[in-house]
Amino acid sequence: MSSRVKRKLRQKLEQAAAASDLPQGSQVKLLRWNLSMAAAEYGLDFKTVKKRVAASGATPGADGFFSTAQLHSAIYGDYEKERTRKMKEDADAAALANAKERGELVDKQDFVARLEKVAVSARQEILALARPDADKDALLNVISGLLICASE
Repeated sequence: MSSRVKRKLRQKLEQAAAASDLPQGSQVKLLRWNLSMAAAEYGLDFKTVKKRVAASGATPGADGFFSTAQLHSAIYGDYEKERTRKMKEDADAAALANAKERGELVDKQDFVARLEKVAVSARQEILALARPDADKDALLNVISGLLICASE
C-alpha cells in the first residue's frame, strides 16, 4: 500500500475520531492482526491467509502483527495497482485502434507476403542480367537480408 493511501487512511481515522464521542486528545488506536485473527475475521482458512500474505510480501510490524490495510491488500489484492494496470491496458488498446484507423499501422504478415512477391520478381530480373555472378549474388543477398529483416 502506498504511503499516500496510508496517510489518507490515517487522516480519515483521525477525522472520525474527532467527530466521535472520544475525549479530545485521544489517540486512535489502529487494529493489529496476527494471521489466526485475520483468518477468523475474514472467514478464510489459516493456510490461505498465510499464503496470500506471503505472496504479497507484507511483513509484520515490530509488534509481530499486521495492519488491517496490509491484510486487506494481501487477501483481496491491491485495487489501485490493478486499476492503474487496467487503465494503462485500455489506453494502449485505444491508441492502437486509433493508429490502425489512421492507417499508421501495417499488418506484418500482409507486408511480408507482398515483399516476398516483389523479391521473387526482383530475383528473376537480377538472374537475367548480363552481369558477373558475384554481382548477382551480392544483389540477391541484399534482397534476402530485407526479407529476413521484415519477417523478424
